[in-house]
Amino acid sequence: MATQSNSKRQKYTVIDRISALPDSLLCQILSLLPTKQAVVTTTLSTRWQPLWTMVPAFDFDDTEIQNQDYGNESMAITHFVCGFFTLRKPVPLKKFRLHLYNSSVYDPILVHTWICYAIGHDLEELDLFLIRSHTFELPPSLFSCESLKILSLNGKIPLNCPSSVHLPNLEILRLIEIKYANDDSVRRLLTGCPNLIMFYIGRTQRDNVITLLCLPRLKWFHIRDECQDHEFEIEMNASGCKNLYLYDLDFQNYLLVNTTNVVEATIRDLSERSEQDGQENYSQCILKLLRALPNLHTLILRYIKSLSVASTYDLPYFNNLRRIKLTVRCCKWHLLPYLLERAQNLEDFVLVKVSKA
Repeated sequence: MATQSNSKRQKYTVIDRISALPDSLLCQILSLLPTKQAVVTTTLSTRWQPLWTMVPAFDFDDTEIQNQDYGNESMAITHFVCGFFTLRKPVPLKKFRLHLYNSSVYDPILVHTWICYAIGHDLEELDLFLIRSHTFELPPSLFSCESLKILSLNGKIPLNCPSSVHLPNLEILRLIEIKYANDDSVRRLLTGCPNLIMFYIGRTQRDNVITLLCLPRLKWFHIRDECQDHEFEIEMNASGCKNLYLYDLDFQNYLLVNTTNVVEATIRDLSERSEQDGQENYSQCILKLLRALPNLHTLILRYIKSLSVASTYDLPYFNNLRRIKLTVRCCKWHLLPYLLERAQNLEDFVLVKVSKA
């Protein structure tokens, strides 16, 4: 009987196959975790103790540090991040993600130093969020980081680009609620990225941008503009653009040319215009944009109240359109049958009705 019980235990013995994987693969797995969790794996066994020091990524935000860890949240963050960079091996750091939501717990000089460390270790992706960061300055070396492929800046970070920007491998750029030194900073940044294919910009009040010039090589362009700044203008040569996302723009102040290659467009307008003349003028601007997109495969319209006053004769034909998604708040959609009629090759139609908050 005892022999039978022992044989059953042997049969169900758990084999630790993951620890048998090569270091390089385990480090790639750990790079998918937040850094604090990756460090905790040192408690698993001696096999795991050195692995976190070779992980090619740093992923941290201040919500992971509790006050009781070191008695003071600011000291805890400094202790953890500085300890990470001090103890890790001299291997490439491909990704650096740092999100600090509490302005009182970080030292801008230290953050500057940490970013410089990452840039000096073959950095490919920088994802930085700092709240109320008016005293912070991005390292000048960031604007000449040849290994950088993805750059995400969020949180009113002051951006003052040098006269020369050289980011030859940057492909994805996200700028959210950034405070630009002047209108020229954005232009210098974009012209210094010859291989940029995706550009996301989320504007904030008084961000010092008057004219946004977008270059023809972009394949994906997304702008969110909740400022409703009537002086703001967009000029874009969209000859290479495939995906276009326009959220809450003043559509009266844009110039888009060579838009025939766009295959997917999302347009959202949350603004309220009480005057009938204002609604009609605005609807004509949106219809003008739609007429400039003859080869769309997917069209997503969200809360486009202005179109409720448009004439049925103004709608363009969409001979290539396969999918339409409409999100509406009101029922004045007399254009809907005509829109469907003008998309004769439509395969998928989604209508979403939402209530006003």
